[in-house]
Amino acid sequence: LVLANLKTKFYSLIKGLNYNITDNGNYVENFPWLMLRTNNSSTASAVNSTTNNVILTLDIFSTYSGEKEIIEIAENISSHLAELRNSDSNILYCNQKSLKILDDKSTGPVRKHGVVNYEFLLGCGYKEEVPENGAN
Repeated sequence: LVLANLKTKFYSLIKGLNYNITDNGNYVENFPWLMLRTNNSSTASAVNSTTNNVILTLDIFSTYSGEKEIIEIAENISSHLAELRNSDSNILYCNQKSLKILDDKSTGPVRKHGVVNYEFLLGCGYKEEVPENGAN
C-alpha cells in the first residue's frame, strides 16, 4: 500500500494546484489535461530496512501547440515536491527526474504533450536490531 498511498498523495497535490488530472487513461478534452501513471516501482531490502524506488509519470496535454504551458506546469508541480516530502515521513527523497515535450498528433491539430517523470525513494520499513543475547 506504500505505492498506492504515494500515488494518492501526489494526485491530491496536483489536484490541489487546480489542474485537470486523471489516472484512468480515458482521454478528456479539458486542456490543459494531466494524466498520472505508475512508470516503475522497485523494492530493496537491507539488514534493517526496506526501501521502494518509484517513478510516477505525468502526461501533460497542453491547451496549444507551444511548450511554455507544459514547462510552467512541470515547474509549478516540482516547486511543491518539498511539501509532499514533508507531509509523509516515508518519503525520503523526491525529484523531477526528466521532462520531454513531444508533438501530439492524436488530438487532431498538432498540440504539445509533456512527459514528466518524478522519482521517489520511500522508506517502507525499519527494524531496530536487537542483540541475540538481549544485551544492550
